[in-house]
Amino acid sequence: MLLFPATATFVRHFGQYGEIVDSVIMKDRYTSQPRGFGFITYSNPAVVDKVIEDKHVINGKQVSFVSQQVCIIT
Repeated sequence: MLLFPATATFVRHFGQYGEIVDSVIMKDRYTSQPRGFGFITYSNPAVVDKVIEDKHVINGKQVSFVSQQVCIIT
């Protein structure tokens, strides 16, 4: 699997909480630039509560969660 730098950072950061079975950073269809949010699927859904409880900063940007399904990097 080829990971772009932003994707690799995303997976490395959230992979600390458990095994990730799928992840995606949403990108603009015309520019291919990240849109500022993504999705992660863990093999064990129980880790999601811990992920949401903790504060996250990736590349100097605060990460917030809209729900258990969406995280936004602002």
